Order: sequence, then structure tokens, then C-alpha cells
Amino acid sequence: MSLESKIVEYFDLKEIKTKYIEIQNYERAAINREAEREAARDAYEMTCGKCESGSDWKKYEDWIDEYCIYKYGRTGITTPVLREIKIDELGIK
Repeated sequence: MSLESKIVEYFDLKEIKTKYIEIQNYERAAINREAEREAARDAYEMTCGKCESGSDWKKYEDWIDEYCIYKYGRTGITTPVLREIKIDELGIK
């Protein structure tokens, strides 16, 4: 899986977790939070190498946000947003 795919997976999981919280389904939100954290750690380790602690979630999330701002000029790169970015890069209107 590519870094870009892993980052999109992270933001998609984060969005799903937020939706579960909004409908007060906290058990499902907690399950998605764990998957979200795993995706964040995997994305971080793909570029920065193995992390000693393996659970520095804030560090992973901050790194992903910084990377997305650097590469895409924004954060929150979900599947539909990435699709829009790719279409713009190709010059398709």
C-alpha cells in the first residue's frame, strides 16, 4: 500500500469515527479510533522508520497534517478530496 493510500485511509477512518460519535455509538467509534491510530502509525513508519514507542498518536497525527499541507496545501485528505485533487492535476473540469 502506498503512503498516499495509507493517509487517505487514516482520514477516511477519522471521518467514520466522527460520524459514530455524532450518533453516540461510542463502541464503534472506539473500534474505528484504533484502526485510525494504526493507519496513522503505519503512514508515519513508511517514511520515518519504525517508531520506538509505537503509541505516540499525537506525533503521528501532527506529522500527517504537516505532510498533507506540504504536499496538497491542505489537511483532511479523504477519498473524495483526493479524487478532486487528482482531477485538478490532470486538468479535467
